[in-house]
Amino acid sequence: MNDYKSQLLYLGKSYQNMVLLVGDLKDGSLVSEFENFFPARVMHFGQGERNMLAAAAGFCLAGKLPVVLGEGLLEKGLQQVVSVLVAPRMNVRLLDFGGRVDGEQFGLKVAKDLESFVQSFEEYGVVCLRA
Repeated sequence: MNDYKSQLLYLGKSYQNMVLLVGDLKDGSLVSEFENFFPARVMHFGQGERNMLAAAAGFCLAGKLPVVLGEGLLEKGLQQVVSVLVAPRMNVRLLDFGGRVDGEQFGLKVAKDLESFVQSFEEYGVVCLRA
């Protein structure tokens, strides 16, 4: 998990418009380092994952680069991911720590590792990292 923490911090320093939208995580310390450096760029949604996905679209429209963190996001809200984020081609990154969606489905690119997820910041589209 330290890789995730350090990479989130690195990305936050590299992308001033990056914001973290955090769902219900078992390991809340995952965002603690990022939140210490950028407290105004972290929003906690708890179990409101579907609301968090809609908020990610709004942040995207406002010129931000939303990174959404949660557990089972694709399992709980796949239809919302497709209709709110994929169909309108929102530039959103998802870190899903659970769930069962693999590969590329519904126009959703699933990164296999942290390196390809970080490289995806140069592209546009919805990208999910499976941890």
